[in-house]
Amino acid sequence: MTPECFVPVGTGTLSGAEKLMRTLLELRIETVAPAFATSERFKSIAKARGFDVEPIRLPGVRSSEPVPSAYWSALSDATAYWIGDPALLAHDETRKLVEEKLSKGAIAICDVRLPSFENALGASFFEDLGIEPTPVGAFATRYDERYGHPRLIQLSRSEYPMAFRDSRLFRGVQSLLVQGANGIGCSGYAQTVLALPAEMVDVVDLRTDFSVDSFPKPELPIAAISSREDWSGQVIALSTGILHDPYIGPTGHQFPGIEAEDNRTFAENLIRILDTAEQIAPSAGRPTIVLLGSSPRPTNITRC
Repeated sequence: MTPECFVPVGTGTLSGAEKLMRTLLELRIETVAPAFATSERFKSIAKARGFDVEPIRLPGVRSSEPVPSAYWSALSDATAYWIGDPALLAHDETRKLVEEKLSKGAIAICDVRLPSFENALGASFFEDLGIEPTPVGAFATRYDERYGHPRLIQLSRSEYPMAFRDSRLFRGVQSLLVQGANGIGCSGYAQTVLALPAEMVDVVDLRTDFSVDSFPKPELPIAAISSREDWSGQVIALSTGILHDPYIGPTGHQFPGIEAEDNRTFAENLIRILDTAEQIAPSAGRPTIVLLGSSPRPTNITRC
């Protein structure tokens, strides 16, 4: 299989300050530092609550080489996982380890806007939980002069209270700005926690740019929570951008990300949920949030 990127967690003796920090481990392997960062403000929120957010760093590891023991240590010591791309979960042993942690109370925050909707590596992890990523994109039907882009949709709790369905995630949240939202299919144990009312959006198949007339009205689910009967932990699946840093797009349009509306409060609630889960089921060793992201992919995952 071809994982996304390797990321080692450090080794050796921890200082007193380091022992107090837990790690939110990005579930990706990083062999070289990224050219730019896109979620530094979310990481700052996590750090304020005692979490370091970092990938599994394996500097110098080549795609033809077995993954060092630091990879497996990072996964097993993680407090929670941040999955930006499920490619690593196509590897059976990696997925088994992650699911063992989830069964014991770990939380996985997932972005299910997959880079490809045709045979995406690791997508069966979501499908087995009743979460179906889709290429059905939401576009605002009414112009918002504050944001001025059809893929930026402001969702107000006072106007659509039934769109917000989880008291922990949306504590103190009166309004969210969602970016690039795609629909999520939910079945089995998966439950919708955030949805866009049909009257707010036009929906388009992003593969063809054709309108979709058959989506599940009266709403388009864009976030879900799922678990299994024998799990203490859960998966929080987001199919929209809420947590990213502000940036300016190639045409000069501003995308405010985490700084818009109550997006920061939502981010704080996410970290609070991770914090609570870690207190209930503390990890062995240094807690880590593992990010499974989108970095260059080595070709083999085998134990040294």
